[in-house]
Amino acid sequence: MSQADLVRWRRDVRPRILQSVAHRLRGLKWSPRLLAVLLDELQVSDELEAIVGDFRRVPIREYGRTLALAVALRHSWKPDDLAWLTRQLRLRHTPRGPQTTRRKVWMGKVDLGG
Repeated sequence: MSQADLVRWRRDVRPRILQSVAHRLRGLKWSPRLLAVLLDELQVSDELEAIVGDFRRVPIREYGRTLALAVALRHSWKPDDLAWLTRQLRLRHTPRGPQTTRRKVWMGKVDLGG
């Protein structure tokens, strides 16, 4: 596809396809497949699995927390990025350093300390 064709596709075809997708997504419910697609898109499955176990076994009621944790993993490479995310999510951010061996995760509250 030429650059000009791609520009036309993005301008003319893409919006119609996305409108159709949006229409077909009405009523979409959380599902293991949707969670897997979103986690794959975030590219954190190995690290996430080390923290929460097999994400295919996460109960639907925990999908939001699991996705928030996946986003946190994506933002965890620089302290300021992780601090920004924890502020956005209104989480208490209490890093304790490398001596921390436990992670406590409760519904809606994350304590990164011990």
